[in-house]
Amino acid sequence: MTDQPTSSVEWSNEKCLLLIYLYKESTNLWNTKHKDYRNRYIRQDSLLEISKHMDTSKEEVDRKLKNLICHFWCEVKKVKQQRSGDGADEVYCSK
Repeated sequence: MTDQPTSSVEWSNEKCLLLIYLYKESTNLWNTKHKDYRNRYIRQDSLLEISKHMDTSKEEVDRKLKNLICHFWCEVKKVKQQRSGDGADEVYCSK
């Protein structure tokens, strides 16, 4: 059994915001209508470019992006459930 290496990158708020900004600039990573969205090689190159800018590994950037996206959708789900469920006077406010 092999142990997964632990993350050695400290993700401060500033680094996370920079990662989000770089991700937003790389339209081919998130825009399904972009002509290079389905080209895995160009997508990998874009992730590599982001990782070089962030001075970390591509795998670490990919892992952090997946975590941020998952967290975002969990927050969206909480907001939607609060509006449609009981206790509408208690409004969920995301950080």
